[in-house]
Amino acid sequence: HDMNVISEYCNRVGVFCKGELAGVGSPKAIFSNAELIKKCNLDIPLTAYLENELEKCGIKIDSDYTTEDFIKKTVRAFNLQYRGYTE
Repeated sequence: HDMNVISEYCNRVGVFCKGELAGVGSPKAIFSNAELIKKCNLDIPLTAYLENELEKCGIKIDSDYTTEDFIKKTVRAFNLQYRGYTE
């Protein structure tokens, strides 16, 4: 399955691992659970990967992993104004 599509269009996710239900929750809750990701050998959405990498650099984004929310919060984090994403 495409994890980017899941993070964009689903508000609730079920993860099966070895034929058993391993987790249920929002995409944010599922893709933030490093133990579950590793145990079930899942990929993560690009936005989750980028958010994790930015956090390593001291930049906290805390998006819901949708592209729109990630961009909006990244722009805000960098204190930039971008047409369509200003408040």
